[in-house]
Amino acid sequence: MGWTSLHRDAGISNREFFAGVLNSELQIVADGARRAPRHSGYTSVYYAAVRRPDGETFAIVALMSWTPRSRWNFTYKLMDETVGPVESSAPRAVLAALTPTSSDYASQWRAACQARLDAAAARPKVKPGDQVAFAAPLRFTNGYEASTFTFEQRNTFRTGAGFRVRISGWREMDYRLAPAEEVAA
Repeated sequence: MGWTSLHRDAGISNREFFAGVLNSELQIVADGARRAPRHSGYTSVYYAAVRRPDGETFAIVALMSWTPRSRWNFTYKLMDETVGPVESSAPRAVLAALTPTSSDYASQWRAACQARLDAAAARPKVKPGDQVAFAAPLRFTNGYEASTFTFEQRNTFRTGAGFRVRISGWREMDYRLAPAEEVAA
């Protein structure tokens, strides 16, 4: 399975786009997209639960990349769960819509997705002003290194020295909430 590049007009949702790519007898019943991991070579991942006419519902995974101001501005790689996709951040609604499968690869992929959801649910909820302590120190390009930060919003934190930093993918890292006095300069 390879990559497909084409021009995709603005304003078309992922659901509409992939419904047009799939066989007309297939129906997308649940879907969602996630930002791709850093350095993956693509920008986002689309997940969908797709129902066949006989009622069987399986998952598709599409790796997607946008190239603005290019003739071929959209590139994607479409696969189903039976080929053992590496990306396993499917939304809970997609997993809930799937019917049982006999495919080992699909079963392993579903288990990996569920494990990610369970791990995310077990992590402490973080709100602005909370002190977040990561299991391992983080090193930044300017040489600054720390493991405890004050959460501001999304992926923005403040260091004990007062610097504002962005930590991509921090919700996937091992962290805990820390007392305020733990934030050091």
